[in-house]
Amino acid sequence: MSWNRKYHFFLIFGDTIGDQAPWSKDIWRENIQPKLDYLLRKSSSYKKTGLGTSQYVPKPDSKYYERLKLGKLVWNESSHDKWTLATINPDRHNESPL
Repeated sequence: MSWNRKYHFFLIFGDTIGDQAPWSKDIWRENIQPKLDYLLRKSSSYKKTGLGTSQYVPKPDSKYYERLKLGKLVWNESSHDKWTLATINPDRHNESPL
């Protein structure tokens, strides 16, 4: 995906409560994605909207982490399903700019 756009919009998510993590599939679908989608639909570039996420998972047999590669993510349900988590995994770390 080319990030050569006129505008870039970034969100940084952090969960301090535990049950409201924005990368939780249900929280994303019910609370966050509809509101962002409402704003994004106002743009003439809506159909070109991409999603980038930096997530880290433990390296096998190591105390270190490596970046999880999810490929090209566009603004649609299939891409949302790729980067959100059905269950919270404490070993997977998220940093998700839009």
